[in-house]
Formats: sequence, C-alpha cells, structure tokens
Amino acid sequence: MRKLLLNSWLIAVLCVLSLEVSAAGQSEKEVSVIPYPKHIRMKQGVFELTSQTAFVAGTEEVKRIAGHFREQMKRSTGYPFPIRNNGKESNTQGNKAYENSITLKIDTTLPLNEEGYRLDVANHEIDVTGKSLRGLFYGMQTLMQLFPPAIQNPHKVENIHWSLPCVSIEDEPRFAYRGMMLDVCRYFMDVDFIKKQLDLMAMFKMNYFHWHLTDDHLWTIEVKKYPLLTEVGSVRHNVDGSICRGFYTQEQIKEVVAYAAARQITVIPEIELPGHALAAITAYPELSCIEGPFRLRNQWGVEDNVYCAGNDRVFDFLEDVIDEVAPLFPGKYFHIGGDECPKTHWKRCRKCQKRMRDEHLKNEHELQSYFVHRAEAMLLKHGKAMIGWDEILEGGLAPTATVMSWTGEEGGITAANMGHDVIMTPLQYAYYDYNGQGASEVEPVAIGYGISLEKAYHYEPVAARISPDKQHHILGAQANLWTEYSPTPEHTEYLLYPRLLAMAELTWTQKSRKDFTSFVRRLDNQHPRLDAYNVNYHIPLPEGPQSDYVAVIDKTSLSFRNSRNLDMVYTLDGSTPTAQSALYTAPLSFTNDAVLKIATRLPSGKLSRTRTITVRKETVRPALTDTKKLLPGAELLRVSGKYYYVTDLLDAGWGNPEIVSDFNLDIAPEANGAFLYRGYFKVPADGVYYMTTEMDELKIDGELLISNSGKLIRHSVSRKSIALEKGVHSFELIYINSNIGGFHRYWNNRGFRLINEKGELSYPQLYHAEEDYFVKHLRFPADATLEQKVDMAARLVPTPEQLNWQQLELTAFLHFGINTFTGNEWGDGKEDPALFNPSGLDAEQWVRTLKDAGFKMVILTAKHHDGFCLWPTKTTLHSVASSPWKQGKGDVVKELRQACDKYGMKFGVYLSPWDRNAACYGDSPKYNAFFVRQLTELLTNYGEVHEVWFDGANGEGPNGKKQVYDWDTYYKTIRRLQPKAVAAIMGDDVRWVGNEKGIGRETEWGATVRTPSIYSRAAENNKYLGISSTTNDLGSRRILAKARELFWYPSEVDVSIRPGWFYHKEQDAQVKTLKHLMEIYYQSVGYNSVLLLNIPPDKRGLISEADAARLKEFAECRNHIFASDKIKDGMNLWCAAPQDSRIYQLEQETSVNVIMLQEDIAKGQRVEKFTVEALTPEGWQIVGQGTTIGYKRLLRIPTVKANKIRVTIDECRLTANVSRIAAYYAAPLQDESPQAAQESMSKDAWRLLSSSPVTIDLGEQTVIAGFTYAPAGAEAKPTTAFRYKFQISNDGKTWTEVLTNGEFSNIINNLVPQTVQFKDKVSTRFIRLDATSLNGNPAQVSIEELSVR
Repeated sequence: MRKLLLNSWLIAVLCVLSLEVSAAGQSEKEVSVIPYPKHIRMKQGVFELTSQTAFVAGTEEVKRIAGHFREQMKRSTGYPFPIRNNGKESNTQGNKAYENSITLKIDTTLPLNEEGYRLDVANHEIDVTGKSLRGLFYGMQTLMQLFPPAIQNPHKVENIHWSLPCVSIEDEPRFAYRGMMLDVCRYFMDVDFIKKQLDLMAMFKMNYFHWHLTDDHLWTIEVKKYPLLTEVGSVRHNVDGSICRGFYTQEQIKEVVAYAAARQITVIPEIELPGHALAAITAYPELSCIEGPFRLRNQWGVEDNVYCAGNDRVFDFLEDVIDEVAPLFPGKYFHIGGDECPKTHWKRCRKCQKRMRDEHLKNEHELQSYFVHRAEAMLLKHGKAMIGWDEILEGGLAPTATVMSWTGEEGGITAANMGHDVIMTPLQYAYYDYNGQGASEVEPVAIGYGISLEKAYHYEPVAARISPDKQHHILGAQANLWTEYSPTPEHTEYLLYPRLLAMAELTWTQKSRKDFTSFVRRLDNQHPRLDAYNVNYHIPLPEGPQSDYVAVIDKTSLSFRNSRNLDMVYTLDGSTPTAQSALYTAPLSFTNDAVLKIATRLPSGKLSRTRTITVRKETVRPALTDTKKLLPGAELLRVSGKYYYVTDLLDAGWGNPEIVSDFNLDIAPEANGAFLYRGYFKVPADGVYYMTTEMDELKIDGELLISNSGKLIRHSVSRKSIALEKGVHSFELIYINSNIGGFHRYWNNRGFRLINEKGELSYPQLYHAEEDYFVKHLRFPADATLEQKVDMAARLVPTPEQLNWQQLELTAFLHFGINTFTGNEWGDGKEDPALFNPSGLDAEQWVRTLKDAGFKMVILTAKHHDGFCLWPTKTTLHSVASSPWKQGKGDVVKELRQACDKYGMKFGVYLSPWDRNAACYGDSPKYNAFFVRQLTELLTNYGEVHEVWFDGANGEGPNGKKQVYDWDTYYKTIRRLQPKAVAAIMGDDVRWVGNEKGIGRETEWGATVRTPSIYSRAAENNKYLGISSTTNDLGSRRILAKARELFWYPSEVDVSIRPGWFYHKEQDAQVKTLKHLMEIYYQSVGYNSVLLLNIPPDKRGLISEADAARLKEFAECRNHIFASDKIKDGMNLWCAAPQDSRIYQLEQETSVNVIMLQEDIAKGQRVEKFTVEALTPEGWQIVGQGTTIGYKRLLRIPTVKANKIRVTIDECRLTANVSRIAAYYAAPLQDESPQAAQESMSKDAWRLLSSSPVTIDLGEQTVIAGFTYAPAGAEAKPTTAFRYKFQISNDGKTWTEVLTNGEFSNIINNLVPQTVQFKDKVSTRFIRLDATSLNGNPAQVSIEELSVR
C-alpha cells in the first residue's frame, strides 16, 4: 500500500510538473520528447483529454493504428476514446467530439521521408498526419510523450489532468535503420520479455529487432525437420551444475513477429554460420570436421568447432533450416552471423582442403567467403537480403550482402566505400553488454567497461573516411546486448536502459539537433514511463571510495560523485535512505567506526540501489622486522585436480614451491588445478592501502582480506582497504583455474594490485624469503672443495628477466636493411640510401606471421655492419631519413614497435657495434660516444625493449685502427634506460651457443663457467679454463673443479631460415625444410636453449611467401605434436634425490616418441643424468637417457607403445626440482630437401693447377651459372675464405673476373655452403678463386671445397 501511495504521489508530482512546463512559454526545449524532433514550434494553450475525446480515422489501416493507442490510453485514463470515421458524426454531445478529437490520417505528399509525420496540437483538436502508416505511428508516439508520463500506466490513474502543450511538430528520421540486437543464446529470455522490449523500442521509434537465435551455447528456434536442435541443442549444462535451457516454438516466433509488426518493427533472425555452431553440431555431430560426441559450450569465448565447409551435408542442413525459418520472418533481412570463425579444423580437414582445391580457393579465408556465398544463394531463393558481421569481408564479400560492422568502424567504412549497405554497431560505442554507465567499483560485473551514456549518445554512424557519394550506404546503427553477463531479464534491462534511448536519438534525430545536456534533461520525463513498464533501468550510483570497506587510522574524508551529477542522499544510522534523507553536499569526515548508506536520487524522487560503506577504525598492521632474507620473486605452489571453491582445497596436497618473478602462468585455459602464491611486498609509508584481486582469495599478513570463492569476478570489482605500517608485509593468494558462470579465472588479471587515489592499479614488487640462492653470479671460495662448489652451483638461479626470457622459447630475428637491396650479407657502408625503398613494407604482416607461428619476441636489425639505420637517427645521414621510402619520413623501428604492441609481441633490437660507414669508427672514444647516442635513441623512443642484442663483430676504421668497444658504458646505458631488458651475446644475460647452424649442446648448462665478454677478466678466465663459446663442457663437475666463479648465462641458438641472413630471391628454393626446422627446434629449445630464428623480409618489406608458408607448417607441426600430452598429472612438482624414480600413467596405452622434461630453474639447474623407461607388454624397457634437463629437454626416443613411463634421476646436484614430465607422439616427417637452382656438375675431369690461389682445369669448355664454396667440415679456421675474386679463362693464361659481391659475408659464424649465382651464365675451361681470409691474409681453399653449377 505504501508503495502504491508513493507511486501515486510521484505520478501526481510529475503531472504538476508537466502542466507547469506546458504553460510556461514558447521554448521548444520544454518538449521532453526522445528522440528529439526535427522541427518544433510552441503555441499558446493546452489540449486536455476528457471522457468525450474521440479518435478520428478514415481507413481500416489508420483505425488499427488508432486502436493500438486507444487501448493504451484507455487503461490509464479510463476514457472510452471511440474511433469515428470523421469528426462530423453526430452524438448526444453535439459537436464536442469534433472539437475534442485526435484526427489520424495519411498524406503521401508530405515533403518528408517515408517515416515522417506532422503533429499539430491545438486547444480542442489534435491532428496527426503521417507520410505512411509508419510515420503516423511515430507521430502518435510523439503525442504520447507529450502527455503526462502516467499515460503509460497499465492501470487507471485517478486525480490527474491529462493535458499537453499546444505545439506543432514536423519530424522524420535521419536513418532508416534504428535497431537493437538481443542475444538469447547465452541466457534465454522468454516471449513476454521480448514483447516488453518491443513495446519500449516502439515507444522510442526504433524499427528493427535483431534476434540472435543460435550460437555455441544454445539453439533457440524450433526446426521441425531437425528435432534434436531443440531436444539437445537447447539444453546447456553449466560447470556449477546448473542448467540453462529454452527455445521458441514456431508458433511463438510467429506471435512475436506479428506483435512487432503491429508496432512497426521488423524482426531480423540470426542463424549463425559457419562459426558459433556448436549447439547444432552437438545435436548433429556429422556437421563437424572432427568426430564427436560434443556438448554445448559452457564457457564464453570463441569455439574452434565450426561447420565443415567441405561437407555437402552441412549445406543441405543449412538449406533445410533456412527453408523453415525464412518464411517465419516476412521482413527483408536475414542475418547469417559470419563472425569469429576459427579456421583451425578447416586447415586439418581433408574435406575442407579438397573443397579449396576443387573451388580454386587460395586460403581458408576464401573458403569462408565461399561458405557465405552459398548461404546467400539459399536466402535469395526466399527473396531475403543477407546481413553478416564484418568478418564476412574476409576472402571477398557476397554481392548482395549488408555488412554489420562490429569489430570497429573499419569494416563498415570498407564495405560502404565498396558500395555495400552497412549498419554500424561498433564494439566501442554500441555493445551495451560493456558497462561504463558508472565506475567499475560500484557497477556489476560486465564483459568490459567504457561505454558511458554520454559516449553512447555521441556516436556518429557516418565515419569521416566514407566517401561523400557513398555515405548513403550507411543505413543506420544498432545497439547490441550479448548476455554472457546478463543471466536475468532485470540485469539485461539494467545494461540496456537508458543507453538504448541514446541509440534511438542518435539514429532518428538530425545531427545538428543532438544535444546531450538536453537529452539528459529529457530523460527525467522518460524515467516514469519506464517505471510504468517495470524496467530495471540504470540509475547512476554514488562513486568515490575505491571499495565499500574503508579502513581509517586517524580520520578520513569520503567524497562522492555520480556520472550524471544527480542529487545523492544518505544515512548514518543504519537505515535505508529515502528521498527525504539528508542531502549529500560536501565530503563526509569520519574518525571512528560507522556505516554510511548512500543513494542517488532522480528528480522524480526514485532512488538508485543503496551503496553501503563500512568505515572501520584500524591499527596499522606491523611490518616484518627481519627482511634480510628477502629476494625478488614469490613462491608458487601447485596442485592438480578439479576445484571450484577455496574450501575444496582444505586437504589439497600442494607441491613444493618454485620461485616466480610475477603472477603470470603458462597454463592452458581449461587446465584443472589450483595455485598458491606466497611472498612479500613493500609499502612506502604508514597508511591505508586499497587492494583488489580477481583471483579466489587474498590474505595479507595472515588475515583474509578478499574472498571471491565461487564468485564471478572481473575488472577488479572486488576491493578492500587495509591499514599497513611502512615496510614489508606478507601475502597469500589462491587462484583456482575454474569456470565460474561461463568465465574462466584464467582470463582474469592475475595476482593482486594496489589502487592509488586516482583509481589507477599497479602490481607490487614481489619478494620471497630465501637466503640460500645466488642470483646470476657467484664466486667460489679459494679453498672450496668440489662438493662445496657443486652445492653452490646447484643454488645459482637466473634473474627474473633471464627466467622470463628463457620461457619465451621461440624468438625471431629480422635481418632487414640496405643489404636487402644490394644483395650483400655484409655491406661496406658505401651504399646509396636511395636504394632503400620497401614500398610495400608491412610490419604488422611480419608480427602477425610470426605470432601465428608461435614466436614470442621479434628482434630487428636496427643497424647492421654497413651502418645503415632503420630509424631516423640524429647521428648519421646513412639512414631511412635519406631514402625515398615514405619521402624520408619513415621509421621501420617505430612501425615494428607499434605492430608488436598491437599483437602482444615482445620487442628487441640488434644494434651492430661494427659500423663500416661511421667516419669516427676506429677513433675509439669518439665512436663509443657516437654508438651510445644511437643506443640511447633506440632505448628511449620506442617503449619497452625486451632484448638488446650485440655481436662482437669488429674491424678497422678509416684511420686504420681497430675500434675498442666500451662495453661497460654500453651496458650501463642499457641498465639505466631499459633495466628489464636482457643483454644478449656480448652481454651477461644471454650467451651465444657458439654456431649459427641451429644446433645446441645436448649437455647444456644455464649455470656455466664461461665468463661473459663484457667483463675485463673474461679473456683471462676463459683461457685459464681452456674454454670458448664452442666448448662442449661449460658446467660439468669436471670443469667446476677448476672454476673460480660461475654465471647464470643461458644459451641462445641463432640460425636463419634460409642460407643467407638477408633476403636473396635466388634462395627462395632453399628455405629450410619442415624436417630441418623441427630438427633445429629439438636441438635448440629441446636442448635447454632459446631458438632465435632469422626470417629476413624481402625487398617489398614483407616476409616472403616461401618463408611464411614454411613458418605456418612449422607452427602446425609443433601444435599438432605438443597439443596432446599423453601423461596424466605430469605437472606436479617432483623434488628428486639421486636415484629417485617416478612413474607416470599415460592416458591409455598409446604410442609415444618424445619425452619432455623440465626443471624449475628458478631454483637452479641440478639434473646431471636421467633415464626414461616405458612399460610395454614385455615389461619395463629403457627407451632413452640424457644428461642435463634445465628449462626444457625434449628427448626423442624410438616409437614405443606403452601405458606408463618411468623417469629416474640418476645423478643430480642436491635435490632436483622437476616441474613437468610430458609425453608426445611425433609422426615421421619426409625429407624434402630444397632443390638448388641447378645441380652441381661432375668433378671427375677436374685437375688442380695451383693451390694458392686455387686454380682448376675443368677438363673441357663448360657453361656455368655459379659456384659453391663449402668449407671443409663446416669448421671455421683462420684460413677460411672471406673476400674473393672469381676469375675464368679459356686458355689458363688470360683471366677475366666475373662480377659478384666478392664476399662470403658472416661465413665465420655461418659455415653453410655459400652459393654464388652469376648474373649471366659464362663459358670457360679454367676457374680461379683468389681469396683472402677475414684478417686479410691469403685463404686456403681446396678443390674439394669448390663446385660449379
């Protein structure tokens, strides 16, 4: 009863306000209509509804419109509103019906578009004239908004004057398409809810309802030919045990379509294809590329399992579905989805690949286009126009397609400029499942934030880059509501309203008439109308404090605001605020415990949800007193198994801790298990600290601070404050990798974060209590025994940066520069910068190709030995700034950095110390300063740099002196400008493996005796030990016995994908085979190293098709092998003593031939020897043995069929921390060696005439196209040829030089056969190679090392 009285009071107040407004004056701003009309003219007077008011309508169609509104008005007023044919019909009241009437009519001559209308309100008569029935309907909607809001009430309202101001309005929509999309597949919405939304859309003149009916998560429309679609596809079993179900019968569909049509709304069905089809595939598994059975997706995200594009049954199925569904929807459009279709299975599917061959399709994007074209043909049979999300642009757009641009505006711009119709619905403005109507700390969980009411309102559908003559292709715009985070109708409305009104106005109102301030004011007239429909619309909440728990030490002051500057009311006595509670006007101060309840108040008096702030007086929690044992990093403990709540972990058997540098975890989203972080963090001063976590539980100093157990948490909405003393405090953080409400914790921000006064979040620096580890370097005591040394060596660990680097596994080198255009490998610095013009350079193509291939970092040759800089440096003219590329305004480094940011790739630079162009090279102090300036530019202007790569290449300068590099200054510069970067090869973070063949050591130690070259003592130490970069033993007990110190210095294996390091077109046929690349992978990453694979862009500035294709094969092969671990529970930490064994159960009796072993190197590298056995029908058999493991060891074994694997740690230092054992099967690869341009010619008739220079009689006149120099044994020697002249003679006396580049560049480091192709073939009897070594002395080349082609 109190609620009814309050509603009546509110309605009465609103009516009084309406009467005041209507009589106040002539300003059009007093007309509170949404969307705002095109022309308004205020007049004197008011029109009042009475019991004598009648509708006047001449035709049956017009009468139906009148009848629609009469029924609504009868409910709220109680008046009969008869409908008369004209205003002159007689009745007992004489002429009053004509004088107090609402006349509706159609006038097709109105100078307005088809949906335009005129509305004229006089003292005793209202005329509503539409250009069409739709225009008439919209004119009546405007009239309804001029009446007091109570006109929308479903029940009779007493004691109210039903009056409205006299006004003339002429109006028409700006756009023909004004839409709203509702997803009913994540959470089903019933017919009554759909009808309610249609009523609201009609009220605000929206005319298209896009009904998303099928997806991976539910199939919600009856198809009689395929009953399993609703018997199976409309029932989803969620992880928490709940069930989501629902579908519409065809009769219900017809009911909704008719209901919408009566409100001038067209319903557009969406049947998703070719992706988002798992509900259908679960019902009919034969529609998939892979074998079933399947189940509906019970987690959000994109599903890989899509319709098989090579299976004709799929197209038969879809045609049958469309044949049933299309007639249910009489409108023009039919939406086929077309978005987010992964091609994973298509790439492996024999049927799909055959379809591509048969239809001459270049790639899977064209296959998707083919699929969409076939769907279009099915729709055309029914006279339907196809709409698809903007991914239908991929591979070519169907001729009649309308594009719905959602990923941004780019797809819409492209389609419009191509001449296709477009509906704009960009994610950044129109996805109302993204919240943003208020701050994240007060709003419910949503998929994202950032779309405020104001931002939604200000969206402009006609983008600036659409050609003026193509702008008419922008049909309008649409609001989208996906329901992943809207499990109830109420929450769906909370996200939709009032932002849907903003969409209504931006698509109807003329651009020049839009005014957000006016719109917000006019909302006050709409809120009571929404109340009449019981809409749970958003009311801005009080914002300010970062959490609802506020700790206070002495005193605190709380300030509040809201997103629309509305009044706020509050209480301090524990009671719930009312409209009459104290008005918030200034910050509130607190010195003791309190409970503050505060809410936002609308002008109508309605309140928002109450925000309750608990204020607690706290004593600061004391900091730790003993912090001498703290080192960087935190402890991470793991446990396998399925867990949901924190209480499920009470009896969990946590593994032994490992040390991690941050909260990142390399696990699969679906991986079961829980993780416990333990450690410490520092706070700079006594004070109150706000914290947030999206994990399951956070304890600070042993006290539970935040519990998210079993809750759906995103975007740091779970927050709390705590009073802490300056210094070090402990934390425990539990993370369960569970699926809660369809959302994986895996997708959340990891760890916990601190919140500053501005609301900015930051991670704390992590520490762990440990005193026994040596980080990066240790010195042995002079009298240390071997056992003591071994003990210390076991406790040498990497820095966090070294650990992060090792975990990358695959990194890419991009050798690109002036050499790309000269054909050289090592330039001389005399090149003309005008040669550099990669007109098609696309750094995004580089990064995209590499990321798809599994690479985690890109290193660019920002400057090679030729001194040509790929950025516009201030230090030299020998750079891109002097080239024609982009008129000298280009910056390759910048473009690559931006591409890396876009695709989440780490970024590194190679800056060659050797500079054959710099005039100051050889003047050591001067050049060192020059080099530091270049280094400084790279490390300050391009964001975070993750690796700085130097080689030791050196030479003489123009002054004839050898340059002496100031490595110490170089590395101090790196540490100062990029402290988190690893310094590679000549640095002390990353060690060169010692060759450029792509082969590491089978026994590879991260803890090595080799002193990095950066240190002045390096030469002496390494000579004393008798070691170099190529020495096999760098860390065994034998070498430890003699060592004075030890370094954590992991190895990097670098190799090029083709013979040269720079691109040469003639090497396109010499790209390493897939088998060769996999050999490299096994012998680099699989040998405890990081693989740095060089992929040189071509003259266009693109990764060549040959290289890209091989990288794709390389990725697919690795993914295929390592996607399926045959071992169960192989990720539990195993602390193994010497001779310890552990048995691992395979998923079933299966074939394996690759065993992966990993150590937790955050605790050092300790395994020295291990054995692997397999349990076969014949018993346990030794299948493989190895020495070191380190971060990763891939042990290839003969293929064996087994059901168990046993691993024995034969020898180790202290206790080995084995973090993972896995088993895989790798199918044999064919050896498809790249064919050279021509085969080598026979040497049977050759005769050596001279060994210096090597001179050869070929035995007869021979036509040759080139020659190959292959150093014997692939071994670098001081006498290996470097520079050369190749000469020919017909008589052995008169010699002619064949013009070549004259240099076997980088041959000392890359001892692969060097093939030189001549520009033109030559005819000769005699050949001579006059060569010098790297030091300028005559080279020694044997006849066996040469061949011709």
